[in-house]
Formats: sequence, structure tokens, C-alpha cells
Amino acid sequence: MMQIKGIKSDRTMLNLVIRTKGITRNAVRKGFYRSGIDIIGRKGSTNDGLVKQQMNSAKTGRLYKVYRSKSGGILKKGRLHRASAVGQSPAVLTGALRKSLNFTVLGSLQLRISADTPYAAILELGGNAGRNGSSRIGRRNYLRKAILQSRRNIINNIQSEMK
Repeated sequence: MMQIKGIKSDRTMLNLVIRTKGITRNAVRKGFYRSGIDIIGRKGSTNDGLVKQQMNSAKTGRLYKVYRSKSGGILKKGRLHRASAVGQSPAVLTGALRKSLNFTVLGSLQLRISADTPYAAILELGGNAGRNGSSRIGRRNYLRKAILQSRRNIINNIQSEMK
């Protein structure tokens, strides 16, 4: 049985726990590691995981002018940026959220996916943001969607490690 647990803290986004009998712990651990690479990608690698690929896809949200460059610097004239609509993965503005995504395999039965940015949980679950919580942001579910789409691959990775 595979179970997805919700957010427990600001940094831990999702825990994926598997409960089965008769599977070697080492095979599950290796399968989770391969699945983490499939979902998030490797640090410093050109191969992006499923979450990062979804963040790079075209968005259909509001178009507005921003005064930040893609590297995070300040622009005088500004540039146009298309935000993500509710239900889509977040649009990349500076790349801070993408860079903060990480995964760890805890023990032999748990895959933890986390993000270090303070707004990662708000984008995943929706909520109030901005000064004094004045803006309402709808759910983006970018991590949960990627894990649900990868369920078959996670099982296949664990089964291939058992052979």
C-alpha cells in the first residue's frame, strides 16, 4: 500500500510511505531514490524531474509586468511575465522554488520531498500571502500532481530493484 502524507512543517512538503510485507528494505530504498530523481531531478544536472518540467511548461494565467530579471536582479524597464492559473504548476519567475526542491530517502520505507522557500507550502495548498495576508492564492498542487502521475513509475522502480 502506498500512502501520501501531507505537509508537516514549512520545509517538508510531502512524505511518500510504502507499507508492504516481504519486500527487502534495500530494494525499496533504491527504488525510492530512483523515483526521487524521476520526480525532482538531480542537483546540478541538466535532466529535470517531472516537477521541474511542469514548471517550465506554458502557463495560461494573468500577464503582468515585473521588475525582476530571471536571475533575481532588478530591472529598470521591467519585463512581461505570465503567471500560472489555479491548478497549474507555478510559473518560474526567479527559479528560487525550482532550486529549493529536494528529496531524501528516510530509512527504507519513506521518500520525503521538500522545498526551502517560504512560499512553497502556500503554492502547494493555497492560502493567504502578501502583506498582512491580503492576497489569496489558489492551490497549485505541483508536487502532489507529480507524485500521483509517477505512482506507476515508483512501483516499477521498486520492482526492478527487487529483481
